[in-house]
Amino acid sequence: MALRPGKRVTLAITTILVFAAVIFVFDQLLPGPRRPTDYLVIGTLATFAALGVVFVVVFFDIATPDKKKQEEQPPETPPSV
Repeated sequence: MALRPGKRVTLAITTILVFAAVIFVFDQLLPGPRRPTDYLVIGTLATFAALGVVFVVVFFDIATPDKKKQEEQPPETPPSV
């Protein structure tokens, strides 16, 4: 099951915003002076959060059935005796 184009754009924008927000928050929280490994940790946590958003959105999109597909299927008729 693929995501609709509008949902893909929303997912991409949300992922980028989460990535940037996590970088901003951890950049403010970590005390200076920073070493290169501090930036590595910040980037790793931001990537983890962004991929978490992607995983949750795709998982719930697959887990919920489409209403359009359910409406198109004719109702099941009971077997004749």
